[in-house]
Amino acid sequence: MEREFWVAFFRFLKQASEAELEARVAEAFKFLPNLKAREVRADATRLIRLLEEELLARRSLRRARGSN
Repeated sequence: MEREFWVAFFRFLKQASEAELEARVAEAFKFLPNLKAREVRADATRLIRLLEEELLARRSLRRARGSN
């Protein structure tokens, strides 16, 4: 994917709510089985991993602060 896409994606990661991140993960998983091109599939799995890492980081931070 192009550099501009990744810049926009990382901006989205920073600004999105947890609900938006969860929706993107669900959407990406829905399309993943249909992706045949190796490079596209690799990018999609990277997107999912980054979205899940962001969710985990936010939840861990919230737990560490003591506000579930």
